Amino acid sequence: MFKKAHWGSKTKKRKTALPMVSKVCSTCAFWVGSRETKPNGFIEIHPYSKGECQGGRYKHLEMAALATCDTWEPWAAMNNYRGEQLAQGAGY
Repeated sequence: MFKKAHWGSKTKKRKTALPMVSKVCSTCAFWVGSRETKPNGFIEIHPYSKGECQGGRYKHLEMAALATCDTWEPWAAMNNYRGEQLAQGAGY
């Protein structure tokens, strides 16, 4: 009938780059999970990663990196990145 999906090591290492303006958990100040800012204005995450919400609607619950809610607030690291870019004259 259906074959069981095989997720090889390549899938586990795959990451997704999201624009910093994406209003998802991985770009939220309340989300604690694996993420990394990149110099091109993106955040790199594993698309299936999860983290804990530390505030907002889903406080203390495990949330997927790409989940959303109406209490999203920008992650401070994104603001720091934008400030550095403005100081260097990049602008937005």
